[in-house]
Amino acid sequence: MATGIWGPSPSKRSVQRLKQRIGQILVPGNQAPWSEVRGQLNGLLRGWCAYFSYGTRLIAYRAVDQHVYHSVRRFLRRRHKVRSQGIRRFSDEVVFGERGVLRLRCVHLGALPIAAR
Repeated sequence: MATGIWGPSPSKRSVQRLKQRIGQILVPGNQAPWSEVRGQLNGLLRGWCAYFSYGTRLIAYRAVDQHVYHSVRRFLRRRHKVRSQGIRRFSDEVVFGERGVLRLRCVHLGALPIAAR
């Protein structure tokens, strides 16, 4: 397997801007039904993912997925008035499974570059 940089990846600044936009959707005062909140969040994630559909992006996707999980769990904890951290009630499987939030790491990353085959 070849070593080195395979291609461009999302910058730290673009990841930070995405995290800010996620925070704007998941504000404590958002009283919209979960289906609308999820739709806005998934639309934002799909658009960002499509824009950065090139280069080495697994590290950025992992960082975004982790941020989304913690933000959604915090949002749902407040909405459902859960006093604990909500790790059992809103586990990774619940947030990305039952609750239907898009996990960027599971989005098709495309074929490996020729040098890596």
